[in-house]
Amino acid sequence: VVFPEYSYNYANFGASQLEEEKKIVFRALTIHLVISGLCSACLVAGMWTFQYKLLLYQWIFVIMKLVFLSICVYANKHEAPLSWTLCFPFLFVAAQSNSCGIQFNQALVVWIVSIITFVAWTVSKSSRNYLVEDLVILLLTGIVALIVVRVSDRSERFRWRMHQVFNIESCRLKEILSDLMPSNVAEDMMSNSMKQPCQMELAVVLELDLCNFTTLSQGMDPIELANMIHRVFSKFDLIVQDKGLFKMDTVGDAYIVSGWLPQEKGWRLKKETKQICHSMLDLARSMLTIVQEQSLGENSTLSCRIGVSIGMVASGILGKIQSRFHIIGQALKEAEQLEHDAQVNSVHVCDSFLRILAVDKVGDPPHPPASVMERKKAMKEGRSLKQLFGHSNKTNEEDEEEKAVSRHFS
Repeated sequence: VVFPEYSYNYANFGASQLEEEKKIVFRALTIHLVISGLCSACLVAGMWTFQYKLLLYQWIFVIMKLVFLSICVYANKHEAPLSWTLCFPFLFVAAQSNSCGIQFNQALVVWIVSIITFVAWTVSKSSRNYLVEDLVILLLTGIVALIVVRVSDRSERFRWRMHQVFNIESCRLKEILSDLMPSNVAEDMMSNSMKQPCQMELAVVLELDLCNFTTLSQGMDPIELANMIHRVFSKFDLIVQDKGLFKMDTVGDAYIVSGWLPQEKGWRLKKETKQICHSMLDLARSMLTIVQEQSLGENSTLSCRIGVSIGMVASGILGKIQSRFHIIGQALKEAEQLEHDAQVNSVHVCDSFLRILAVDKVGDPPHPPASVMERKKAMKEGRSLKQLFGHSNKTNEEDEEEKAVSRHFS
């Protein structure tokens, strides 16, 4: 028997099947890559939208991951029946968890679901050649990703706590600085530097002094006297804060308040100046009422004198140790002199303050009237002074001698 000779091309043996598998794998991995890109774009958009502020985003992230795995499994089933091609999307899910702001608990859920899904899919296939290798790779990748997520989660929590502590301490520092100095100076110190130079400003200054304080300190127990002054000054503080003024200092029984006036010209600034002066006058009126309501026992009450002046002052922080905000200038000196020359339970003001209160009243808010008495006594600088009376203890002869002029204004 003569057999025909057959020539076999052993180099091309099985090449067609291999090329077909390459096309299937290439098509499957391309589909997985496209789906991964779309999933990553959605996750990045979610991070920019929520900025890690909502816990709901964490679970939305988990749902998107599971949907991504479901789509990849479905695509792999129709395009590439090979089980090992699913290793890429599962590794992508496990490794990407540490870069999308996901917390450890949610990352653990995603990893467990990924392992179960991958094992179930691979076991259900007839070809299990790469099951052990792919499962080991997936387990190791997931463990490394969980460790990274855990470390990142702890670092993020630490940064969040430090950020919250910083915000709380900044608010406390701002509150402390706002108590020690005007709000604009406190904001400048926190934003620019911790040292502000002195500057000239136009201010209205009020100084209150309790009458016969030396006698009271000799006749009262020190604790009772301190508690009484604390009660009175605490009521003053509430009114000063409500009026938007600034408490400068308390020196013994003296209480000093200032308000900053705009130096520019214009009807709006003029109205603002008048409102600040009215607030200072209302404060003085409330101070008189509070002081006179304070009982000292045996049918006696506390009394005070108040001086109010307007002028240029140098304001700034003085000293390096226990630095405080101070004002120095003619207005402070004049307010002290006005308070010294004032009658008991009365408010002594300068002409500038009275002129501001007497300007055009159209559109001004209503204010309680105050009686005005002109005094012949003047300061050394030659400026005439006015006294706004709360309750006067002067006799009729003294009133005639002072040439009282009664009028009312709002």
